[in-house]
Amino acid sequence: MSSTHLLNGSGPATSRLVPALLEQHQQPDGSVTVPAALQRWLGCESLTPAPAR
Repeated sequence: MSSTHLLNGSGPATSRLVPALLEQHQQPDGSVTVPAALQRWLGCESLTPAPAR
């Protein structure tokens, strides 16, 4: 069994990963809950929008 080719993200659909995560985990206040599997790498449990200027 061979592994998926990951050079430059050519194996998985990385260009669609971020929009899918944002769409599936966005909260009514605009924040995004980070899935438990990604919290280790992002270092947080949620992402909040910057305050309006």
